[in-house]
Amino acid sequence: MMAIRLPQAPGEKEAMLAWAQERLPVDFGPPALAYTIGVCRDQQLAAVAVYNDFRKTDMRMSIAADTPRWATKEAIAFLLWWPFGMHPSLRRITAVVQKRNARSRKLVEGIGFRPEGTHLDLFEDDDGVSYALTRRWWSRSKWFLPDPQPNREAA
Repeated sequence: MMAIRLPQAPGEKEAMLAWAQERLPVDFGPPALAYTIGVCRDQQLAAVAVYNDFRKTDMRMSIAADTPRWATKEAIAFLLWWPFGMHPSLRRITAVVQKRNARSRKLVEGIGFRPEGTHLDLFEDDDGVSYALTRRWWSRSKWFLPDPQPNREAA
């Protein structure tokens, strides 16, 4: 069963950040300026969404995963609802993906992000492609739920 894990215990957010950092070539910045949501399968982390680089109308979203099996409709809907539902001034989410990472690019495009541009030499051995998902696009998508109530796992 898939469950959403919101960090509650001391150090849990930092542990989720470290888990994501081991899997992604991204610097999330100071832990105090990031938020994490875990997706668990059989009580084990299968994916972690990291939200950082907050601005009034934009934030960055990254997803680290060990398996594509985390990506249920419920999980994706909640991970997209959280930034827009919790931050009324947010107008868009930005995601940056390695250009050669076809699986990740297919995922972000499949959940409604649209490509915006290429960032040459952004990663150590690859270019980056930036994507955006606006509140308007999300609210018209199959992922839109006004207030999802996911299956939550205790910390």
